[in-house]
Amino acid sequence: MKKTLFLVLIIITLAGCSRNGLITDKQVDKASSTSQYSEINSDVLPKFTDYSIRNNLGDDLPKINKIDLGNNSKANQFRTILNNTIGSDSNFAFHYKIVSIGCGTMCQSIAVIDSTDGKVYFPNVGSALGSKYKPESKLLIVNDPYDIYEFYGNDLSKRPDWMTTSYYVWENNDFRLLKEVRIKYQVEDVSSSTATMPKSDENKIITSQNGEFSAFTKDAENIVYDPVDSVNFNEIWISNLKSKKDRILIKSGKIKDLKIANVNKDNFPFDEIRNLILSDFSIDGNYLYFSSAAWTTSEAVFSVNIKTDDIRFITDSNYVEVVKNGKYKGMLITNHHRYYKDKEGSYDHYYITDPKTGEDVKELGENIDFK
Repeated sequence: MKKTLFLVLIIITLAGCSRNGLITDKQVDKASSTSQYSEINSDVLPKFTDYSIRNNLGDDLPKINKIDLGNNSKANQFRTILNNTIGSDSNFAFHYKIVSIGCGTMCQSIAVIDSTDGKVYFPNVGSALGSKYKPESKLLIVNDPYDIYEFYGNDLSKRPDWMTTSYYVWENNDFRLLKEVRIKYQVEDVSSSTATMPKSDENKIITSQNGEFSAFTKDAENIVYDPVDSVNFNEIWISNLKSKKDRILIKSGKIKDLKIANVNKDNFPFDEIRNLILSDFSIDGNYLYFSSAAWTTSEAVFSVNIKTDDIRFITDSNYVEVVKNGKYKGMLITNHHRYYKDKEGSYDHYYITDPKTGEDVKELGENIDFK
């Protein structure tokens, strides 16, 4: 029997929801007890085309030419990551650029840069599984339904009550909440025995600084997606922009089959890599950095040599960024989840990490700020 995935969305009435779209346990309990869940078709949810805008700045997306660190008190705090966007294209609402900033395990905040004047805005919007947006639309989707399915699978008991999908529209240099939904999935038997991973139309594409290569993720063919364990055996493809040829660079799979260097049971106690996420190219374009699902509190970061396909484990991290200039040019900014040695509790600090050795060469603390 084949199983086909049908996405069913459940609306919760959240008249008093918080500004950032994340709701408290009390709000969830109240909504659950006072509102009837109504199953709706995804057609009634906000779409990017519902909030498309006219491009009055020409055919090409405007680039970020400067950063105004003075218009917002937080801008100077994140000046390194913001300054690294100079020269890049806008990616939201035509002349804005959204920048994701890690704030711990399953936590991302965002900054919005206006390419027309370099001003930076920090809307009170946070995500656990990232956000989706397009350059021709003012719509922002936080914790996309397919991302929630990919992470938690079909077992509703695994998902915390606060895990919702939120839809925002950009107005007056801030996000206005349009709708917040909770999700369930229905798998109906049709003719075979397994469920397959839903396809995403938002696969990330990155390009090397030298303009020779681009990389993108792709759902693997003929690979079963496990909706209970939330395992996605996807692939990373590399495209030679000169020859116009694409090829598979990395496949999800068993460690023993991939022959990954610098891996042992102490630093990577897992049998496989999966749920692959693109990070960035090295400065010279010879290496591609990517992450795999790993620990509960952190992902695993790897590098792959584009010419030889050799893969190497680097470190654990929930954030990866290549330093583009300065003393640490070519090294990585990472974020480690660590536990205090002299007291209970944990913390998440940023570090400068050498991608060749996996060693941290400088601790940055809670903020990405270094010279």
